[in-house]
Amino acid sequence: ADNVSFTPNFQPIPCSTTLTANCLPSSEIGSWNGLYGQVAGLVAASSIVVTRTGANLTANPIGTPVHSLVGDQTWSIFFNDTWKIKPNFTLTYGLNYQVQMPPVDANGVQDILTNSSGSPITAQSYLAARLAAANSGTVYNPILGFTPIGDVKSLGGYPYHPFYGEISPRVSIAWSPNVTGGWLSKILGDKSTVIRAGYGRFYTRNLGINLVSTPVLGDGFLQPVACVDPTSSGTCTQSSGTDPSTAFRIGVDGVPPVGNIPQTLTVPVEPNINAAFASRTFTLDSNYKPGSTDSIDFSIQRQFKGGYILELGYVGVYARNLFQGIDLNDVPWFMKLNGQTFANAYDNLYFQLHGNQAITPQPFLEAALKGSSYCSGFSSCTAAVAANESGNITTQSVTNLWSDLDTSFNFGKALISSTQAGFVYDDTSIGYSNYNAGVASLQKRGQNLNLVANFTWSKALGLVGINQAYTEANINDPWNPGVDYGPQYFDRKFTFNFLTSYNLPFGKGQHWSSSHTWVNEIIGGWIVSPIFSYGSGLPLSVYTGSNQEFGEGYTSDNGCNAIPLSNTGYSNSPVFGVVSNGVIGVQGDQSQPGGTGVNLFGNPAAVYNNFRPALVGIDGRCGGAGILRGQQRWNLDLGLTKDTTITERVGIQFYAQAFNVFNHMMWADPNAGSPALSLQNPAAFGVLNSQYNALGLGGGGAAGAYTRIIQLGVRIRF
Repeated sequence: ADNVSFTPNFQPIPCSTTLTANCLPSSEIGSWNGLYGQVAGLVAASSIVVTRTGANLTANPIGTPVHSLVGDQTWSIFFNDTWKIKPNFTLTYGLNYQVQMPPVDANGVQDILTNSSGSPITAQSYLAARLAAANSGTVYNPILGFTPIGDVKSLGGYPYHPFYGEISPRVSIAWSPNVTGGWLSKILGDKSTVIRAGYGRFYTRNLGINLVSTPVLGDGFLQPVACVDPTSSGTCTQSSGTDPSTAFRIGVDGVPPVGNIPQTLTVPVEPNINAAFASRTFTLDSNYKPGSTDSIDFSIQRQFKGGYILELGYVGVYARNLFQGIDLNDVPWFMKLNGQTFANAYDNLYFQLHGNQAITPQPFLEAALKGSSYCSGFSSCTAAVAANESGNITTQSVTNLWSDLDTSFNFGKALISSTQAGFVYDDTSIGYSNYNAGVASLQKRGQNLNLVANFTWSKALGLVGINQAYTEANINDPWNPGVDYGPQYFDRKFTFNFLTSYNLPFGKGQHWSSSHTWVNEIIGGWIVSPIFSYGSGLPLSVYTGSNQEFGEGYTSDNGCNAIPLSNTGYSNSPVFGVVSNGVIGVQGDQSQPGGTGVNLFGNPAAVYNNFRPALVGIDGRCGGAGILRGQQRWNLDLGLTKDTTITERVGIQFYAQAFNVFNHMMWADPNAGSPALSLQNPAAFGVLNSQYNALGLGGGGAAGAYTRIIQLGVRIRF
């Protein structure tokens, strides 16, 4: 019991006592272990980067930088022609051919992922071999190495095969129907309509970060040396682990060990085989290709009386071979033993631990750990896993779970992180995306009034694509990239913008004027220019919090969205005066220090309890960038200009511009404006506590933030 109180009847003076038991929930074991390790100063790993040069990869003095001088060549040829087939029908067509040669380093400091014989390894072939082995109940975890590009003859001195298929056709038509009489002429008008359609293929330009940096970040010319789980005696235990009595402690045991650093290295450089264990390695896939985009558009433009032009159209953009990083260290969760997959064993344990049910033996774990000392002292190997790994199981830390068991599995170590390197990050081009949009545009051009209004209804889907400049961004399931297919980070369903420039009808030559020149100079020349913009909410993710739901490697990734149990039609506007249940959304309570009382949900506990974590082997989609939607955004800017003519050749213009003229307050989405909700952080669930698009004041001693900018100016023309 948490509290026990009693009052003895036989005592003349009443007395009582209280017994309190503070229990650690199994879901918090991982957090407790992390806190314990930090407070005690336990070191999980120490690392250093050694640079090397020459054919023998001779080590440079510690601190020596590596010098990379990379050049690449791009060749392009094209033709374009416009053919006016009829007075009202125009055909435009063309063809572009381009070759982007792979980067070449003048200093020869590029390397690539190979096997022990120096043959290139691609992500596709490596993952296929792991899949085949896991389906047969075995492990595919060969020795990996890094070989200088110059020694890989099959690539001709390049980090990847040159791609000679960049053929880019394009064609478009413009037709102005000439219809007289009948109902169709009333719709299309007399030479007042233009129908346009077009198609084009384009190829991306590879960025320098991918061409220059990645081929240097293997293991050799830049050698990351890691000492994993160092002991107080200065040894590196790697994956065998330590305990608090043997682990190296900061501030107690001196300088952290970094492991042995040999003067030269053998090629291929094989981490933890003929070289030190590598904390992290990168490679540019030898099958890398530039991304391609197929664009389609169709529109109907109609001119009306009064100078108005209305246009309705469709835009489709379909991209293939986009940049996509993959960590080859991902868990083979589909591996099957004794008639059961690892994923199914994990899921069963999760439901049993989460529901406080009896632990039942799981065939996979019983077969995989049979005969291992890991099971000693327990009624079954499954019971041992449940007791030792409950923190990882209940928090969906699938990678940590497998890693802890990897040294005890009787089929051998299956992860690269258990044998050679923390991760091997392969830059591939397997990404893809699709964009579809309906657009409407209205324009007017007149003497005093010019306006443009645009509305877009769109859907941007893909593998949660990010820029090539990002590194270590892994997908959730490299064997099935489509798991990540969903809304992109930038997917706004609706956008609308309106801008106009209105010359007020006062002054000389206008509707209202005066016979006095000085009066016209005062009342004339005023121009008002408002700009209004609106956008629906960006995707809002609901994450489990571990980012290991599908056994993702130790790089960073987007994680899988939690799974809703029922309808997710929630409001995406701020709700004020929200009172939490004391656990969920409590950080937003006004009764708490710093609490705003503002939440994205009127009942954050009900929303939180409507989601369960994504579970490997059960759920087939990760929800892209988010399954909910963040807050809508709108803004109004205003410009006011006064133009005065002094002489025929001299004039002066005063202007005032206000950005966010109403100083409209908009709350940032949860998670400090990076739209996300975490099931592992219930206290902050849905809490709104920061401002959207706030800018720092800057300058010495300045503090705070602002969102409205007003600037005044003067311009003299002569």
